[in-house]
Amino acid sequence: MNSPRDALRPRDMSSLEAQLRTSVRVQLENTRDSIRCLSASQDRLRESGGALARVIDLCEQSETLIDNYPFIKQVSRTHQNFALTKRVFDEFCALDAKVERCAGLLQMDQESGQPDNLLLVFYYLSRLEMFRRQTLELMQDAPSTAVYTIKRYFKKLDDLANSFEEFFWRLPKQIFTMAEEGQATHLVMMVKVLVAMDVAERPRFNTILDDLIATKFTTAIAAGGVTPAEEPSSVLEAISFWQNDLMVVRNDLVPKFPTSFNILDFFVLTYHRNIHSILAQCLGTKLGPADILYIIGWVRTYHDEMAAQLGISADDLEPRLLDDREPQLIAEYVALSRAKINEWIGNLLAAEAKNFAERTEAPDTDADNHYMTPAGIDLFQIVKQHIDTVAQASRGRLVLEIVGECVKSVNGFISGMAKALESEKTRYLDKPDTAAPYFEDYVIMLGNTCLKWVSYLDDLTGDLEEILASEFVASGTKTLKTLGEGFVNLAKVCTQVLAEIIFRSVKPAVQQLFTNVWYGDENLVESIVATFDDFFKDYQEHADTFLLNKLVADVLERLFLTYLDQLRSKSSKLKMPTAATLLSSDVSSVISFFSTYRDPDRVKKALDPLAKFVALIGSSQRMIFLEFVSFWKVYPDVPLGLFEEVLGRRDDLERAAVREIVESCRKKTQEDKIVEAAPSIFSKVKP
Repeated sequence: MNSPRDALRPRDMSSLEAQLRTSVRVQLENTRDSIRCLSASQDRLRESGGALARVIDLCEQSETLIDNYPFIKQVSRTHQNFALTKRVFDEFCALDAKVERCAGLLQMDQESGQPDNLLLVFYYLSRLEMFRRQTLELMQDAPSTAVYTIKRYFKKLDDLANSFEEFFWRLPKQIFTMAEEGQATHLVMMVKVLVAMDVAERPRFNTILDDLIATKFTTAIAAGGVTPAEEPSSVLEAISFWQNDLMVVRNDLVPKFPTSFNILDFFVLTYHRNIHSILAQCLGTKLGPADILYIIGWVRTYHDEMAAQLGISADDLEPRLLDDREPQLIAEYVALSRAKINEWIGNLLAAEAKNFAERTEAPDTDADNHYMTPAGIDLFQIVKQHIDTVAQASRGRLVLEIVGECVKSVNGFISGMAKALESEKTRYLDKPDTAAPYFEDYVIMLGNTCLKWVSYLDDLTGDLEEILASEFVASGTKTLKTLGEGFVNLAKVCTQVLAEIIFRSVKPAVQQLFTNVWYGDENLVESIVATFDDFFKDYQEHADTFLLNKLVADVLERLFLTYLDQLRSKSSKLKMPTAATLLSSDVSSVISFFSTYRDPDRVKKALDPLAKFVALIGSSQRMIFLEFVSFWKVYPDVPLGLFEEVLGRRDDLERAAVREIVESCRKKTQEDKIVEAAPSIFSKVKP
């Protein structure tokens, strides 16, 4: 393959080479011209230097070419001295008038208390001070007597300067008054004079402001008539002016001062150090819980306002207000509060347990005619009061600590009432003649109150979500949730106690199930559920709806388990096929009754295990294995011992046949194990 170079024709190559030669020649000529220009410039620079040297020589030689040059030079100097002397003389002549005028203007300001002429006086005074310095410099070689005379003449200027300084340095003490009264012009005048003064005067300005701020704090505390050690809260309330003062500094003073003064930082740090000193005095004494809470809350508000209004975080302020003692203060407050919470709730428990045991009259009712104890509201108010109180001072750890203490103490209340309930239940069931009246009413009252407390906790949880900072909400609500669980569990105990009372009354009838009486009295189960109905109607009037529903559910479950226990008891006899018909009839009666108090579908679902079980028991000998397999797939937790015992109560099956059926069923369950099946009510049946 030919290269691109080979592809070029001879004519194109010649044209390209000619263009290249032309470009190179032009570049060389341009470079040569540049070198010639540079050389010419250097020659001209050398010529200019020589010309300047000749000019200097001519100047030096001209002095010798002018006749009487020394005399002329002396005359010129004499003229200059005369002009200076005349100017000094004129200034001296005008000195008294200027000093008098300045003194008059200054006196006007002193009498009015307003620095209206401050800049004008300072301007003249500065010019006069400059004149004095220049005059004294001119008299360095003068006789001492003349210098002394001149200094004495300037004595009136010293008096004026002293009066001006005395007046000027009173102005920083009025800086807040000028700012608050809108005297912006006077502030600007003061600042301009301060800027024009020697830099060495600024520390004096800062010292005056330091003293001014310290005096404001001292005066405010003294006006209250107490010391930080005596009443910390009163003292901190008295110095709350700091926020308004710093707003005045930010809005009215900062715009008037040069940025180099850092006036806002100066005021902030000065106020902060004074507040730190006062807080240190407060912390130096024994503090009560109210004082600790007030101090923590005051400091939190202080830092919040600093950040919100001035953009200054707590980390930017030194020293720290509480000197890192906040954890110690929180611990002290929690310890004091713990004692108070335990005392109040302990007293409430003692009174409530006493009232529960004595039961001198029927319980109080609320607007819904539900039994309710006032202790429920009292308990809620104790907890809410403590949480709300600390919420004024903290949105974090302290609130969590108090919530934790309240929960511990309320859990103690729950445990105490549970013990009182158990004790009174035992007395009521075992020695009914000696027991106080209204026991069932008080059990309903306790259950109702527990459920009411759960609703109170929902309110508390909502409050807590608003009170706590976001990072503490989850922990706080979780702690309160455990308290709700405690009240729900106590309410469940109440329904279980009521259920136990109900079943104690139907125990004789239950014991006759599956006996000859059961076969002869087809209304035996009807009489049992009729008793249930009497109890439910009595309780319904004063029981919370949820509590009654829970009681109905408990009675239904307990009837299920009791029915199974009675089936397997030694006194039961299943005379087939009559027993199968009666079993089915019993289940229908129970479903019909409980459907009047609960949703029928839920009742059927709850009794489905029993319905299927009695159908299984009533199966023919030939079908019973297949029926068991179908039943077991739905309820794999049914105890084989229960199945065997109840099957053994059938009068139409020999023991050998029962053992054979049960063994076949056991092998089936071992071969086809069901994994992760949800537990049913059979899990509560004894094996």
